[in-house]
Amino acid sequence: MNLSKYIFLLMLSQLLIACAQSGERKSDYAVQGLDVSRYQDSIDWVAVQADDFDFTFIKATEGVELEDPMFDYNWREANANGLICGAYHFFHPALDIQEQFDHFAAVASLRVGHLPPVLDIETTGDITGDSLIARIRRWSDLSEKAYGVKPILYTYQKFYNQHLRKQFPDHVIWIARYNNYFEPNLPGSAWSFWQYTDRGGVVGIQEDVDLNVFSGDLDALKALVLVPRAASDAELLAP
Repeated sequence: MNLSKYIFLLMLSQLLIACAQSGERKSDYAVQGLDVSRYQDSIDWVAVQADDFDFTFIKATEGVELEDPMFDYNWREANANGLICGAYHFFHPALDIQEQFDHFAAVASLRVGHLPPVLDIETTGDITGDSLIARIRRWSDLSEKAYGVKPILYTYQKFYNQHLRKQFPDHVIWIARYNNYFEPNLPGSAWSFWQYTDRGGVVGIQEDVDLNVFSGDLDALKALVLVPRAASDAELLAP
């Protein structure tokens, strides 16, 4: 292959990769959402809600001690402006699972009407196979004991294929796949939330932001939220 042809093919492949994702919203889905963390800086949640978003996931914690510095603000303002809110924990499989869950529960303060806790799984920490699955299940068990529901599991398509395939058919799956042409493909399971781009432009947010859709309608989304398990649980569900 001569040099000019090689350069042309390389440029073409890069163009195709770039075109596979855009920041445009997928308006053919009825339920629209976004997820945020400190990387979006200060967000105008009044403007976000007015831009026809239904739900948001907000980063709360990571590992055993990191708390997202924008979580308190984002959580308060997103709830105050009527979005259906969920909080997520970035999981480090090699760290103590109980400590990670306790850290999340203390920061997130999930209540009735919030989405189930989200476990964000993007790294193995050199723990793979049955050991990785067992550690995820341990966090899931702690969630179910505290909140009465299994956590939503977030990961990206390649990680799911390599590590989680067919392992969690009884969990709600939130999957990242940045592609304009193909929905996520999860053998042995089905996706409920799809993060389809990290280049979204949203009124009220200066930085690029992750955009998401929900697979069902708004009633189906509301059916996922936390509900009281007893009369004493009408407000607070966890420490």
